[in-house]
Amino acid sequence: WQGRSWTRKGLEAYYSVWMEILLSKKRILELYVNVIELGDGIYGLEAAAQHYFHKSARDLTDEESAALVMIMPRPRVWNPLKPDETMLKRKAVIFERAKRVTFPLVQQR
Repeated sequence: WQGRSWTRKGLEAYYSVWMEILLSKKRILELYVNVIELGDGIYGLEAAAQHYFHKSARDLTDEESAALVMIMPRPRVWNPLKPDETMLKRKAVIFERAKRVTFPLVQQR
């Protein structure tokens, strides 16, 4: 739910522990990317890919994928198609960090 409270944080911690016990990391990531807000009324990576880039999330380029990750802190304010300087700096950090990490869950192109 929206808003911040100690009750919400407590519930999040409780459910996080159970998710870690019962689900694989791959499944947790899959659930997350299917519900995350990526724009006003846009929920999930597939919906965001369709809305912003008119294609399936599976067909996104690295640049387009990074653009969607870039807007995560402020998805109702930031638009991946119209990045400002702050957003471009975030995207550069995302690319730099991605170079140092191997993602076994992602199919390599």
